[in-house]
This record gives sequence, C-alpha cells and structure tokens, in this order.
Amino acid sequence: MINTIKINCENRFYSHKDKDFIGVSNENEVEKLRIELDEEKIIEDTIPYLEIEFPDMTKKIIQMNRISNTIAEIEIKNSLLSKEGCLKLQFVLINNDNTVFKSEIFELKVLEAINATENLEDDYPGILTRIDELEKKVDNMQFDTFNYDNLQNKPQINQVELDGNKELSELGLKEMTNSEIEKLLEMED
Repeated sequence: MINTIKINCENRFYSHKDKDFIGVSNENEVEKLRIELDEEKIIEDTIPYLEIEFPDMTKKIIQMNRISNTIAEIEIKNSLLSKEGCLKLQFVLINNDNTVFKSEIFELKVLEAINATENLEDDYPGILTRIDELEKKVDNMQFDTFNYDNLQNKPQINQVELDGNKELSELGLKEMTNSEIEKLLEMED
C-alpha cells in the first residue's frame, strides 16, 4: 500500500495525503511512503532524504529511493514503526552535501497493534463438540473377535447360559445410560 504525499515546491506545503498514518506498529515492509513534487527537483545529483522525529523526540534521517525527477519513495520498515504515536516528517533534498530543499513538516501516525503471541485455547467446548469427540473415540475403537472355546484363560461366568438370546434384565443386568457410557470412556483417558 502506498501513502502519497504531494508537495508544492513554491510554498513547500504538502497539498495532499492519502491517509494520516504511516503504518501499524511492528509491521515490516507493508506500506510505502511516496513523495511527489510539483517541480522536477529530484535530479540525478540530488539525494532525497526523510528527516523523522519520533514520539520520544529522537531524530533520524533516512535516504529515500529516487524514482523520477518528481518522485521519491521508501518502504516503511519496522524500525520506523517501533514507537506508536505521531511521527513528524520532513522531506529534504541534498546536493553535494548542501541542503537544496526542505518541505514543510508533516505528521503521520504509527497505529497501535495488539501483537499477540499465544493462541487462545477453547476452555469451554460446546456439548456438540464433546459429542463429536466421543463419537470419534467410539469409531476408532477396535473390537477383537475371538472363539470362546479356544481361549486359554476363560472368564468365570456363574449362572449364565452361554447359548441363547436373553434380555439384560433376565441376566440380572440393567441397560446403561449415555452418561454412564460417557463416564466409562472418560476413565480410559
């Protein structure tokens, strides 16, 4: 994304800003700042710079890239966006170590960012999520089939017929509820 600042060379005022911010804190090379002059002042021997005053009053100078005789551009790096708040900026042209042009000071904000570092865990899964998890556990269970007569350690089954169809109540057992089955599955974990 490019933020273009148009500067009138005669009165040194900026006449247009695409947006009032330069980027979001801790971004890197997401935004570009473009300076467009209304006169051809960025000639080959001229070096375009951007003077910056940070919110903590520190001052730095950064060389810009000459695109044409009227346009200079810079990628906004993390070092420019390290301090949230308002940056004061001034476009400067230098030729043979002499300052040949300085624009009016203009301001652009560095927007605040949350910059989270950890994922939020779902501490409260819904009932449907829990049912899905239980269904997956049941689907993944493997049931081994076997021949009872070939078992070496046969279980002791007292007073139960091995042949025939009996109801659970006839065997002295009761049917389990879904919550009882769920409790049994949780004990496996």
